[in-house]
Amino acid sequence: MAASGDKTMIIFLRCLCYRLVAGSYHALLVGIVARCRLPSRFMALALLSVWPLFATAQAVDYQNQSITLALSSEPPTLNSLVTTNSVSFFVLGHIMEGLMQYDEHQALVGAVAERWQLREDGVTFWLRKDARWSDGKPVTASDFVFAWRKVVDPKTASQYAFIMYPIKNAEQINRGELSIDQLAVRAVGDYQLEVNFERPCPYFLSLTAFGSYFPVRQDVFEANPQRYAADPEQMLYNGAFTLERWVHGAQLTLIKNQHYWNRQAVSLNRIDMPYITADASAVFNLYQDRRVAMSGLDNETANEAMRRGYPMKKTHTGAQYYLGFNFRDTRLSANWHIRKAIQAIFDPKILVNKVLAVPGNVVGESLFPQIVKGVKGRFRDELMSSARFSLPA
Repeated sequence: MAASGDKTMIIFLRCLCYRLVAGSYHALLVGIVARCRLPSRFMALALLSVWPLFATAQAVDYQNQSITLALSSEPPTLNSLVTTNSVSFFVLGHIMEGLMQYDEHQALVGAVAERWQLREDGVTFWLRKDARWSDGKPVTASDFVFAWRKVVDPKTASQYAFIMYPIKNAEQINRGELSIDQLAVRAVGDYQLEVNFERPCPYFLSLTAFGSYFPVRQDVFEANPQRYAADPEQMLYNGAFTLERWVHGAQLTLIKNQHYWNRQAVSLNRIDMPYITADASAVFNLYQDRRVAMSGLDNETANEAMRRGYPMKKTHTGAQYYLGFNFRDTRLSANWHIRKAIQAIFDPKILVNKVLAVPGNVVGESLFPQIVKGVKGRFRDELMSSARFSLPA
């Protein structure tokens, strides 16, 4: 029904990646992740955070501009072409960068793209000429063409290939009906990227901030395609940090990328992640021992944090969870009336307040997170008030 407890820290870290890159120390929190129930089958996720009362040289080293964190699991892969794991995306969010990104205010801003022109039939991006890979070579439009073709290539078997489908021919290529060179994206010189849409896609700019749209340099990938991104020396980086060390199952260390185009805006010099554990109590103990800068909390540790009087801050992560029924003919839940009956007797308030019972939970009211902006206010409020939209009885 909901994600297991070992995913709580992952989700929180993913949401913090841009704040950490920007060097905002106020984001170094003890996070309490809260799950909640939507009116029918859907589950939303919110966050209640505890601000650290201490920030010593152990976990937050102001003199050397470094922090120490814990990860809930080993990143399964850092290959942006195929990854679907949130821990991987957290790390990738620091070491890689797409055409666009979200800033600390959740506003969509240019990253590798310096400017862009969105049309009904496509979009043109003009790349920054000072965007560099970690070896000093420029990031070019061809790096995006290569990466996007690899994502939709059925041989890659990327689970997130569908996120490329707004691009003309992407879906047909992914089905094996067209060759990858027919993807409607092309480099016009080194610093101009032309994209044509399958159909109008007004939200395409936001898609390019997602990890599957990150660039990959062809020569590095093809040097060892089976081992690409398996170790620090098997990949290049164009983000704010580089992966200095990766001891699998034990430790990751990120250091500031001296070739990053916006390095003057990056306050942190180093991010150490020497602890990998899904045990919320263990991470909370590390936090109390001043060995990590933040920690996810479960119900037990959340109560302890409140007992100690740590100041808390609530943050919405934007993640949505839902309950899916098995529709196979042999299953009881294949019966539509059974599913409606379960929905009718399910009380989201009981789930939030009695079952989960973690401070910070809110009852989900929509598939759309609260952080999604509309024209004037929240998108979901504007959608619900629209005469063209109504929930089924």
